[in-house]
Amino acid sequence: MVGQNLNGQMDLGAGGVSRRQAMLAAGLGVAAVALTGSAASAMGTRRVVNDDPKAGGPGAEASEALGQGVGFYRARIGSIPATIVSDGFAAIAPVQPLFAPEGKAEEVAAVLRENFLPEDKVNIDFNTVLLRIGGEVILVDTGSGISQEATIGRLLGNLAAAGVKPAQVTGIIITHAHRDHLFGAVQPDGRASFPNAKVFISKTEHDFWMSSNPDLSGAGIPDEWKKAWVSGAQSVLGSLKGSLQLVAPGDKIVDGIELVGTPGHTPGHLSLVVSSGKDRVLIAGDLAHNHALMFAKPEWTVAFDSDKKQAIESRKKMFDRAAADRLRVLAYHMPFPGVGFISRQGSGFRWNMEPWSWTA
Repeated sequence: MVGQNLNGQMDLGAGGVSRRQAMLAAGLGVAAVALTGSAASAMGTRRVVNDDPKAGGPGAEASEALGQGVGFYRARIGSIPATIVSDGFAAIAPVQPLFAPEGKAEEVAAVLRENFLPEDKVNIDFNTVLLRIGGEVILVDTGSGISQEATIGRLLGNLAAAGVKPAQVTGIIITHAHRDHLFGAVQPDGRASFPNAKVFISKTEHDFWMSSNPDLSGAGIPDEWKKAWVSGAQSVLGSLKGSLQLVAPGDKIVDGIELVGTPGHTPGHLSLVVSSGKDRVLIAGDLAHNHALMFAKPEWTVAFDSDKKQAIESRKKMFDRAAADRLRVLAYHMPFPGVGFISRQGSGFRWNMEPWSWTA
């Protein structure tokens, strides 16, 4: 079963799963930590945020030559400023059975070894995305929320380091309702973390989690985790009821954002294609959880998938599209900042990390 040490590493050893461990493991099987600040800028550049909507919208940027920081990474999608904001990191050990349960142990080890990765654990990152489109400030996913663990739950601290206040966020798009994507939307006392934001979530996703008996039989995780997933999702979505906007693939939220249905990991999982001018970016959500295993072998899954067959179909379909259209990709669980491209390689694919840029 699973425990977690203070370095954020999951430990699948013998013994039962405590209630605390089950709650920590809800979502992606890892915990959230108390909010912490980050260094404001690795470049030493000046950061000013203008809160006056008349001067360019909520949180309009008023600084020049913005550099990268610790815990956030600035990029652009055409004319759209984008900031990838880390909610933290963790490691899962051993690799199986949570990762690649379909693979033979020697096959899994070989893929990791070929990619110069450790064979005894899988490292994962948690990369949210902030988009400024017109007068809107849109956050894609909200991280895990507050916990006592040491490596997760850093979203609000890293947003502050990037010069963004929670009240400036006007819209939130939830790719799916697992803990590491949703629970940061609400504080422990039930208050919304982003008080002025409408929260967009797939109607299919919402209705699944809010049903009387969500079917998680396809997920290869302990029953304690399943109960924690359901109770946590229902609590958070209930707290957000007044702000929720239920959407479907193809619905238009703002200009430049296409909602794409990519079910399987969860029933209503969404990915996004963001377009500005000639630039197009796929915000992939949880189409993949590791930059080696699930690219080299797209038929390998993770235990958190609710419908493994459907998850494989969605992954292959979107990977094909990204490779064919040469889409830039922002991926939630790829190594921070999670920006890269997908190419075909043999019968599978390859994750190609975009070189780090010191200026947006």
